[in-house]
Amino acid sequence: MLKSVDGYDGNVDKEHYPWPEHLMADLEEKIAVHEKARGETIHVYIGEYNGKKYLHIREWYVDKDQEEKPTKKGVAIPIEKVQTLKEAIDKLLPK
Repeated sequence: MLKSVDGYDGNVDKEHYPWPEHLMADLEEKIAVHEKARGETIHVYIGEYNGKKYLHIREWYVDKDQEEKPTKKGVAIPIEKVQTLKEAIDKLLPK
């Protein structure tokens, strides 16, 4: 099975979501950019894995203990590719 750049290997315990430490660590800044109808929220934040920084765009949910946790739905973009992403978004958005 392929592993994503953020360490997610596709195996998810739907009850407990055993995520890598870099996804669950205290985040300096996590920005909510969209709230979905079922209560999930899309967050953008910077995380680090194996000494490398990534921009995460990921859906989070609130568990039964009222703790916010990430879902498997999202993407981790190497920080050195963020400028390319920004340029692509700028091209797509009307001026």
